[in-house]
Amino acid sequence: MDPLLTAISTHLGFLGYTTPPVPELPPNVEVVNAVHPLKPPFWVLPLHGGAFFRGIYVTTTNAQQDPAGFLNFINEVNAIMALGHFYTIDQQNLVFGAWYYGPYDSGRLGIFIDRYLVEVSVPHKRFKQQSERYLAPSRYS
Repeated sequence: MDPLLTAISTHLGFLGYTTPPVPELPPNVEVVNAVHPLKPPFWVLPLHGGAFFRGIYVTTTNAQQDPAGFLNFINEVNAIMALGHFYTIDQQNLVFGAWYYGPYDSGRLGIFIDRYLVEVSVPHKRFKQQSERYLAPSRYS
């Protein structure tokens, strides 16, 4: 496994995450599947000298039926993001992505993960009405 992903996986273990394997991954694809009983799950993938953290929300049928409203919701959320951004490809999922750049540093990674967890929860915490309309319920809100 990529040395940075190995270090991140170990760090996540100290934070109470488990990292079960992802079934049916294509050969030579490395992913850390971070799962926690109380915090949002996410994947970590190697990307250009760093690691890409990606979390996914499932959307409701309202996202497909009202794409303009859904995209406006995403734009409003992204306007207050500092670390990452939300995007959708097909209106069936809302994806949050953030890039950790550089080598492993426990202090930097700890700050990054703390901020990641704050930002990934913004739709449900700051945009409650829109998130109830466009996003499936989340036990991490």
